[in-house]
Amino acid sequence: MTLSLNRLKELLLYDPDTGIFTWISSTKNYRRPIGAVAGYINSLGYVQIGIDCVAYGAHRLAWMYVHGNLPEMDVDHINGNPSDNRIENLRLATHQQNMCNRKRRRDNTSGYPGVYFNKAANKWRACIRFEGKRIHLGYFKTAQEAHDKYVEASKNYHSQYTRAQP
Repeated sequence: MTLSLNRLKELLLYDPDTGIFTWISSTKNYRRPIGAVAGYINSLGYVQIGIDCVAYGAHRLAWMYVHGNLPEMDVDHINGNPSDNRIENLRLATHQQNMCNRKRRRDNTSGYPGVYFNKAANKWRACIRFEGKRIHLGYFKTAQEAHDKYVEASKNYHSQYTRAQP
């Protein structure tokens, strides 16, 4: 069963200025205090809200609450904070665009996205992904130089979806 806008608004109130959902009604399966903040923060930092035994991302529910439907596209957090569900911080993006502004990987040793140390060349390598392909940007003496090249390329390839900062 798909969640309808009527069902969402029957159970929850959304404040677009704060991005917070509060319960305005209980379900028969689970009694929630009316006025309580809805949801919990999952291990990735996203707010999840359970409705009729299905977990939904609060950012997707916020989009639905304001625009009337659950989008097929990704709902991207512009500022990169997955728990900031203010409507002004949300935008539609393709999955590829959404991946352009993800955070730096935990196992990244350079401190910069798209920058790796190449032992064979004994230099820092910069590369960027675009349309499923890795594009080599060059070898550099310092990680900062490689990062600068990545930032320049990111503006060209990823436009407004870039997250070039470490």
